[in-house]
Amino acid sequence: MNYYIYEVDIHAGHPFVEEAMEMFEEELEYAKERNVHVLKVVTGYGSRGGTHRIQDELLMKLISLKCDGEIVDYIKGNELSFHHSRLSNKLTRMIPATDKRIANPGVVYIFLRRS
Repeated sequence: MNYYIYEVDIHAGHPFVEEAMEMFEEELEYAKERNVHVLKVVTGYGSRGGTHRIQDELLMKLISLKCDGEIVDYIKGNELSFHHSRLSNKLTRMIPATDKRIANPGVVYIFLRRS
């Protein structure tokens, strides 16, 4: 089965965290309206100082969205692999094999509820 994956880059142009989160919320609503299976969010690797403020903020938001039943689950790109993942096989199959090989720490995959 082919899954509808929608990708958005919320760190393009190096926005402030608040701006990036506003963009995320708009894109999340857009993805829900279009019955997307997986929202792939590019958060970037963080600043030269080693912080990952946009990704940290997004992950905090995703914890809340998952607890509220707004999303099914989420996972950071560097937590994916062919052999091990905390996700169910059903969710893991939604992510292309090429993405699983890269293990990109600047990406978060969000599995959306389907209407």
